[in-house]
Amino acid sequence: MGEATRLRTDIVFAATLTAVGQWEFWFGHELTDSATAAKRAAAAVCVAAATAAVSRRRQYPVQCTLLAAAALVLASGVMAVDLVSVLVAQLVLTYSAAVYAPTRIATIALVATAASDLPPASDGADVAFSSALVLGAFAAGLVVRRQRTLALELAAANTLLVEERELSSRLAADAERGRISRDLHDVVAHSLGSIVVQAELAQDTLDRDPLTSRTAIAAIAQTARDSLTDVRRILGAMRIASEPTPTLVELPQLVESYRAAGLKVDCTVHGVDAQLPKQVTCTAYLVAREALTNVLRHADGAAAKVDVDIIDDHLQLLVSDAGPGRDAYSMSSGHGLVGIRERVALAGGTSDIGNADGGGFRVLVTLPLQSGV
Repeated sequence: MGEATRLRTDIVFAATLTAVGQWEFWFGHELTDSATAAKRAAAAVCVAAATAAVSRRRQYPVQCTLLAAAALVLASGVMAVDLVSVLVAQLVLTYSAAVYAPTRIATIALVATAASDLPPASDGADVAFSSALVLGAFAAGLVVRRQRTLALELAAANTLLVEERELSSRLAADAERGRISRDLHDVVAHSLGSIVVQAELAQDTLDRDPLTSRTAIAAIAQTARDSLTDVRRILGAMRIASEPTPTLVELPQLVESYRAAGLKVDCTVHGVDAQLPKQVTCTAYLVAREALTNVLRHADGAAAKVDVDIIDDHLQLLVSDAGPGRDAYSMSSGHGLVGIRERVALAGGTSDIGNADGGGFRVLVTLPLQSGV
């Protein structure tokens, strides 16, 4: 499901909740006699704000949860509000905060929901039931968030495994091509040497011994035919199809796959086209993939940005996030950052990896375009 489809679904869901909530408020809810028309209208607007906040629950999960909580606190100051649609909205928003926001920030949404005390508690049983619902929604969101992270890590590990298998196959193919090259050298060197000897013999005996000369020429023809057959056989074995490598042209699909896994990623690309050296664009693609995987693993789901630009005769790639910075990455036992540095160095580029100036973590890579082949 694409981002636009998700947004449309949330808008329809929020509109339905808002309509049901207004019907409950005016016709299915007992309004107090002391409430004036203005107070009732104000409470109705607050209820509508709480249910409508569901429409942007994925893009702004914590903000929408806080908005709904504040609106319901204001509404409860006017009159008692006990609506099923409002409870559903609160639970959905709390769940969304746990799924789409960093855990520490999502906890703020949980506290705000609990503080709004929905539905109103008249005794201990109501308080326990309300708390259980809110905590259950929050816990469900954490479970879903963890499953998405594990799914993406598994996909990344599977991709790495496939790449290692392909690399092993290419190394084996290179070794085989080396053996074939040696065989080709032996065939050509032996055949040409024999042809030279026979040609010199035919030249020397052409006038005084025509029979020997004809025999040498026949040997030359046979050696050439045999050599041609061997060369065709060897070259046929060397026809190995080259396997495609990923490039920056596929970067939008890569970013979309991380978005589908729940990571917020903004991507900006300038000046990149199919004419750039494949080694450069392939290296940039692999670095971007490794950096985004690190954000998902170590930055607690913080929003990330990918910026690609051509500056003079260099390609610059910047992957940054708004997470906790180097401390989170230093706890990892993996070799992703080391691999990025080695990959960039092999392409003749430079890398700057560490905390960003405005907070968070960044991977800045510069690759010379002349290094591509």
